[in-house]
Amino acid sequence: MSSKKPIFSPYFAFGICVLYFVLLNIVQLITLSVVGLFFYDTDDLPQLIQLSSQNGFVVAYSIFFTALFFIIISPLIIYFYTKNHHITKQFFAIRLFSIRQLFYGLFLLTIMLLISEILTSLLNKNHLSFLDNLINTNNQFWLTTAIVIISPIYEEVLFRGMMYGTIAYIAPNQGTTLKTFSHHQWAGLFISSILFTYVHLQYDWFGMMIIFCLALLFGYVRIKYGLLLAILLHITNNAIAMINYLYF
Repeated sequence: MSSKKPIFSPYFAFGICVLYFVLLNIVQLITLSVVGLFFYDTDDLPQLIQLSSQNGFVVAYSIFFTALFFIIISPLIIYFYTKNHHITKQFFAIRLFSIRQLFYGLFLLTIMLLISEILTSLLNKNHLSFLDNLINTNNQFWLTTAIVIISPIYEEVLFRGMMYGTIAYIAPNQGTTLKTFSHHQWAGLFISSILFTYVHLQYDWFGMMIIFCLALLFGYVRIKYGLLLAILLHITNNAIAMINYLYF
């Protein structure tokens, strides 16, 4: 960001991380409950949430509404804080990437996925087994769309956008290479990656380790090339995982 970039206080950054982490859980529970009412006739809220979380249609629609909420509210928070749409755009690193940068990002992702696949085979792991009771021929299109396209968009806006940004931009000095990262950038990268991993508790320990490594990769790409390329790589990763799960 330029010399006009916003400098957030540590309290603001901490508050945003806590607020967003809590909001994510609340919004997911609300959307699961509300959408679930169209599928289940029960006044028992815990039972409704449990049934909804096992219904692929409800989960898919919940992801759609959760994404809509965070994609709208996130830029609004930064805009009202900075009163400048250019700074808001810079804060989220919304910029185009080149073909060379795209191929470099895909190369890094490919290396990580190859290592992940080798370890998965050696350990005989299937970290997408939680989908077994969720996905079927009736909801496959909607659930796949939600997981492959919608989730990566709002998760990048949430974790590599808001959470990383408010921590990294506590101080003005920003680097674009590993050697020039400020300690605030490192803190933003690791804290956002840890929180991103934590919200994927449906995976086993091995799956969560892979998710943490992917989060670091997406964070690095977001810093170096912008949020759009991080979103595209996230979509690519999820698409490969779903294709592998559904057909292989």
